[in-house]
Amino acid sequence: LCIGETESERTFGETADVIRDQLTGGLAEVGDDDIDKVIIAYEPVWAISSAKSAKLATPDEIAEVVALIRKVLKELYGKAGEEVPVLFGGSVNPSNAGAYLTVPGVNGLLMGGSSLILSEFVDIIETAKRVR
Repeated sequence: LCIGETESERTFGETADVIRDQLTGGLAEVGDDDIDKVIIAYEPVWAISSAKSAKLATPDEIAEVVALIRKVLKELYGKAGEEVPVLFGGSVNPSNAGAYLTVPGVNGLLMGGSSLILSEFVDIIETAKRVR
């Protein structure tokens, strides 16, 4: 399940409500027995490299939202919700992958354009091996 807020939603302080609504709506049909098959990807729309005004998300911005995602998953699924992998995506590249992978609660990266450029993809994999 890929979730994320737009730039205007973030600007107007609606990030928490948007993320909570996307999680509860997107997981509405997922029962306790199936939550272990789910992966959550947090990809703020404003940080997607194809967006006209794409900006890089800071580790602090990501940490805040990932903490909320983890909280909501725990509320919905208890202990099982704590085990759901959470990925971050949003203009991931070799220069920021290491910082993103060290954000508490982030289990991996959702790759976009950098996965299509072999040298960048290899650099990110090498960074992930060092950081993890």
